[in-house]
Amino acid sequence: MISFYDPSGRLLRVNREWERTLGWTAEEAQRVDILAETYPDPARRQEVLEFIRRAEHRWVDFGARARDGRTIDASWARFRLSDGSVIGFGIDISERKQAEEALRESEARFRQLAETIDDVFWLANADLTEMLYVSPAYREVFGRSCESLYREPRSWLEAVHPEDRERVRRAVDERPRGPMDETYRVVRADGSIRWIRDQGFPIRDALGQTYRFAGIAEDITDRRGAEEERKRLLESESKARSEAEGALERLRAIESITDAALSYLGLDDLLRELLARLRSTLQAEIASVRLIDEERRELYARAIDGIPLARVAGIGLPIDAVRLDAPFMVNEIQPPAPGRHDWFAKMWTAMGMPLRAAMSTPLVVAGKPIGLVGVTSTRAPFTEADLHLLQVVADRVAPAIERGRLLESVRAGRERQNVLSRRLLTAQEEERRRIAVELHDDLGQVLTAVKINLESLERAAGATPAPAQLKSAIGCVDEAMQRVRDLALDLRPSVLDDLGLPAALRWYVDRFARDAHLEAHLSIGVVPRLDPGVETACFRVAQEAMTNVARHAQARRVWLDLHVLAEGLELGVRDDGIGFDVAGARERAALGASMGLLGMQEHVSLVGGEYEVRRAPGGGTLLRARFPVGEKPRESA
Repeated sequence: MISFYDPSGRLLRVNREWERTLGWTAEEAQRVDILAETYPDPARRQEVLEFIRRAEHRWVDFGARARDGRTIDASWARFRLSDGSVIGFGIDISERKQAEEALRESEARFRQLAETIDDVFWLANADLTEMLYVSPAYREVFGRSCESLYREPRSWLEAVHPEDRERVRRAVDERPRGPMDETYRVVRADGSIRWIRDQGFPIRDALGQTYRFAGIAEDITDRRGAEEERKRLLESESKARSEAEGALERLRAIESITDAALSYLGLDDLLRELLARLRSTLQAEIASVRLIDEERRELYARAIDGIPLARVAGIGLPIDAVRLDAPFMVNEIQPPAPGRHDWFAKMWTAMGMPLRAAMSTPLVVAGKPIGLVGVTSTRAPFTEADLHLLQVVADRVAPAIERGRLLESVRAGRERQNVLSRRLLTAQEEERRRIAVELHDDLGQVLTAVKINLESLERAAGATPAPAQLKSAIGCVDEAMQRVRDLALDLRPSVLDDLGLPAALRWYVDRFARDAHLEAHLSIGVVPRLDPGVETACFRVAQEAMTNVARHAQARRVWLDLHVLAEGLELGVRDDGIGFDVAGARERAALGASMGLLGMQEHVSLVGGEYEVRRAPGGGTLLRARFPVGEKPRESA
């Protein structure tokens, strides 16, 4: 920026840079008091005015205000000309000021970081002969004063342990111009020795030349000691590890044989997997599990691996012929003598191979033997370690085997119960159908005949009024016929057999709503003809649910939904009544006091469905049942 002032200090001319920087044109600046505009502070403005008048040949920094209000850091110089006027030169130094401020902040942050870290930060010249800076942590880590590093070239080597000094010197002299990483010992002023890891990094200029070296010296004495201790422990444990490897392999074998996955298998799958793993681990030809048959007082083959089970299925081992109180092992099996026909001879023949070694151990649960597990081999003899492994395996799998047996018993009992329940419900439905037919056909025909005879007597009276008893008798017969029809329909509505589930539910709900004085809402989708058992179960559940609404709900409205979903046939019955205690009702049902819930549950479960009863949103009760579909469909009538 260039500006001209007359001897009195009035602005005469400026160049374009002056105008661009300060935002005033020369004409605008001449029309106003430009010094007052650029230096609004009177004291500062007076300093500037004196500087212009003196026209000293030196640079002075003044912050000037531009026309847009910005403050510009500028450096000014004034020179007096021969005619008394003054020429001024100005340089915008705002960026330089910002850079200087950023540099000061950066130096402050760097110093704060370097002087607060526990490790030693150092800065040296390019060849590491002169130490330029070292952080205060040097005194704590090296045990020497920082000033000792600045006495003469490579003073820092004095702290290095004599045994490491020459190695470190060579590493520094022979290193490439790249990073360095050295570990060495230092001797502190008090004679103690510390281990140091020293990492250095080159600092390069714009041309890529190294002109400084910076680094971090870290005290690793504690880590080094821990590593030495670890090395010593590893060496001392080497022998113990090698001795333990054998035991570890056994433990791994036991774990692989009896891992938790076996407990989630069914009994047959569990035994099959167990025996296959036993054979593989013990290198045996045959592995088997025999369980006790209390009635026959013998052990029967429950599972075997290595030969087909059919070979030994019919050969029972007498309980008193085997060890059920302790493990047993034999490595020299003698074949049965000619003419011997007992269980041992039968087993030898069934095995179909010359056996050499065998061992077994009892399966014990709660102190009581339930059977035994055994392996046989035709090759190398078994060892005590093998027998111990077999015993551990037997102890771990015996509860799972017993649990599998109990589950099989429970499952078999449950299946028998389900079969009997299905038979009972089928018999009930057949008996209902038979009674309904007899009521409708036989008793209905009798009542119809009685009514016809009574009406004949009434007509025979002619003009004579019929006795009141006769009319009453005809009315009673009509009422009895209606009750017989209702009872027959309640026992087994023929519409369910003839037209299917949707039609039967529409008929029943309309009739129910009329008799119970309830407002009924139906939503029934397209439902094909289903298995008769499913249709009957769904109808009976809906019938029981509607009966409960009439008896207990005190409801005004009831909703019934029936739809076929991807998951199956879904039935929903909801009311707006007072609701009920679901948990309490279930407890009463478990005690046999709520037969309705038990009946619905049994109807649903016997066809493989599921159901729930809960409070409906907004009050009332919601029953939702789901039935399987498509298993045994039948064509519509």
